[in-house]
Amino acid sequence: MYAELTKQLTEEEALGRIYRAEHDTNVLVLFVKPKRDDPTKPRRSLDARDRNEAIDPNHTPLPNIEELMELVAARKYWSKIDLADEYHNIRIEEDSEQHFTFLTHMGYYHSRIIQQGDRNAPATMVRAMYEVFKYMVLKDLVRYIDHIIIFSDTYEEHVANLRKVLQRLLDEKFWLKASKYQFFSKRLDIL
Repeated sequence: MYAELTKQLTEEEALGRIYRAEHDTNVLVLFVKPKRDDPTKPRRSLDARDRNEAIDPNHTPLPNIEELMELVAARKYWSKIDLADEYHNIRIEEDSEQHFTFLTHMGYYHSRIIQQGDRNAPATMVRAMYEVFKYMVLKDLVRYIDHIIIFSDTYEEHVANLRKVLQRLLDEKFWLKASKYQFFSKRLDIL
């Protein structure tokens, strides 16, 4: 696990997502069960329970999954995409970075991005996806945190919707998880 954590920290430091810190913290890095799509890669999360208690919760509600599925089921064409490293695109305000410190075997780090385990990470991601797709939500697509389902009545409309979605993601510098996309599917695996 130390080799994997060292690799991840080195990559993120090179990308400017994290940087060395002098501050003390009790927020530790944990590895949690790998996702089904990549069972060889452990996921890093923070044990930020104490820090999270001091953060005001973001009350952005998660979409109702049953309502979303009813809307999607009424259409003929479906595609699903998942974002890769979704939280890595959500920047923390610069003057708040010192509050987002965590401890590893390599020392303390400040984060410039939201980390898995931060209190408001899911709600912030929902809000970010709404902003990216605000004119398409419920008309051409639904989103659930980092899952995006594009739906259409005709093939031509679906191609146009896919192009719009992919262009918006490219413009906003969100990347897709190559192992978890489905285009023009007859059946979708959700969550």
